Amino acid sequence: MSLPFGKTQVELDLSGINTTVLEPRFVAGLDDEKGAFFQACDSPIGANPLKESIESGDRVAILIPDATRPFPSHRVLLWLMEAIDHVAKENVVIINGTGSHRGNTPEELIAIM
Repeated sequence: MSLPFGKTQVELDLSGINTTVLEPRFVAGLDDEKGAFFQACDSPIGANPLKESIESGDRVAILIPDATRPFPSHRVLLWLMEAIDHVAKENVVIINGTGSHRGNTPEELIAIM
């Protein structure tokens, strides 16, 4: 079995070892991703709509994952900023959650935004 490791691969011999290999499966994306996002903001499960939960004078922190996580920050951030457009931009801070990972490169940060 070949596993990605950094920029290379690590070969493992699993013969004779009782193991189960989990493989990812493809799940098709939403036909209207942006529409679904705004629908979720307008009608969240068990909560008030986002525009009712955040007032125009509130300070807002948005946490996004770093480049090691497969999350479309570059799309979702634009939609989220549109959804909270009643909040002054200077009251919004975006936190890039790297955890114990290395810091992002400037190129990675530009790609996120």
